[in-house]
Amino acid sequence: MDVKGDALTALQTAVDALLKASTAGDVAGVATAATNVVTALVNLLAATLLGGGLPAPTLPGLPKLPTLPSTGLPLPSTASQPSTSTLPKTPALPQTPALPN
Repeated sequence: MDVKGDALTALQTAVDALLKASTAGDVAGVATAATNVVTALVNLLAATLLGGGLPAPTLPGLPKLPTLPSTGLPLPSTASQPSTSTLPKTPALPQTPALPN
């Protein structure tokens, strides 16, 4: 049994799930996946430090992450944001005089 390898595989799976949730814009999925990444990281750290034939620990005693208060309002869509083409152009800088030799 490869304890460190199993813990590393679990961490890679958790990071993949976090990446998938974040690119999909799934806020609830990101929160869950981030918690799983932290747990898997702690498990990998414990498996690395303890070594030997012990299974990778699962640490349910970790404190829960705080939850954000719900406003009841839907999240804004990025589709309603203005494009950068509607923003004013940056004015051109004046030419600086040449330095004398």
